[in-house]
Amino acid sequence: MKGSLATKLVNIFLLGSCLLTAPVWATTTVLLNANFNDKPLNTSIGTDGPGVGEPSFVHPLIEATVQASPMRTPSLHISKPRGVSLSGVVFDLPGSAAILDGEMRVVFTLRAPDTASTFLFRISEQGSATRNFGRLELDAGGNVTASDASGSSGILRTWAPDETLTIEYLYHLYSRTYDLRINSILHLGNRSHGVTDSAEGIGRLAFETDQNTAWVVDDIVVTQTRAGLFKATLIKWRNRHGIQKVRRSCCVAK
Repeated sequence: MKGSLATKLVNIFLLGSCLLTAPVWATTTVLLNANFNDKPLNTSIGTDGPGVGEPSFVHPLIEATVQASPMRTPSLHISKPRGVSLSGVVFDLPGSAAILDGEMRVVFTLRAPDTASTFLFRISEQGSATRNFGRLELDAGGNVTASDASGSSGILRTWAPDETLTIEYLYHLYSRTYDLRINSILHLGNRSHGVTDSAEGIGRLAFETDQNTAWVVDDIVVTQTRAGLFKATLIKWRNRHGIQKVRRSCCVAK
């Protein structure tokens, strides 16, 4: 009896240990990959959506063409020959998706024009721009500022003509926070985006300008990473006497 009780206690302890120290697995899904390498040069970009690495909408006042330079690979040039207000191109996530859980990473490369103008990058919900999950503005005065539904973060840095920047947003959707890096430098860490409507997730990216000077965008990649825990499980078998045995085992994916 003592041995049997001791074995039970050990098994219970092992089960508890597995659940407490279980490793984590993660799966990453690419939601959007727009590198423009397969698009015709010197022509307007199509609007066939994320499945083919294209925007879903281009404003009628915007010129959005794929050109070979000045980046190393073909890239999207965005300019506005007419009007003075901000307009641009919109990339939706596939299947009208709204990302609500896990971690979402948004990365793209941006090259500034050789003259002063304004560029605005917006992250919002699917089908609208009502909810401000994140905005990054490069203004005509050379300042880079960020904002979201929580308000403005102020000036993060400056930009110069013909400068190339790598922009990276990393959203922690469960905690409703995000990190913002520019050229691998962390400017905002675990900042609350301020969107409290739990029914709305991220589903749209917009790239906008207000002048007839081309901002160049390339290598737009959006991924979602989801994590899960491992659990303990029961393994049953029979010994050579036909008696069923049971053992608890860790590290079986949940």
